Amino acid sequence: MAPLTQAEVDSIVAELAPQISTEDDKAKVGAAAYTALFAVRPEFIQMFRRLQGMTMEQVAKSDGLRHHGIALVDGLVKLVVAGADDEKLANECALNGRIHRRIPKADFQFSTDVFVEFFNIALKKEENKKAMEKFLKHIFSGITEKI
Repeated sequence: MAPLTQAEVDSIVAELAPQISTEDDKAKVGAAAYTALFAVRPEFIQMFRRLQGMTMEQVAKSDGLRHHGIALVDGLVKLVVAGADDEKLANECALNGRIHRRIPKADFQFSTDVFVEFFNIALKKEENKKAMEKFLKHIFSGITEKI
């Protein structure tokens, strides 16, 4: 069963839309999410091709963080939009599993709680926070299975 209803998808997308309406907005949100992840696990920086060999200070100023931030937001939006459709979501999870195939499963799964915490701050509506937490736990498990 799909983790979200269409009403939950629509509500999350509507709340996030103003925060990610431009490429710069997407870069800002995605960079903030990755910064939260790297603050907890700085060794994860080396898993990102465009960030390898950088310190946190260098990452914060890099075009690589912008690139990965935009990719994160675009990927999450696709996943959320598919969140009420089992088949589409399974396809998106499989694609993301292939994208993350070089990441150890335990490391990928670890990121779940960081992203839940991040979206608990980014989203203001309680119902969206709860739906997003349920959704993130579902997709991180689904993607991890495909790695």
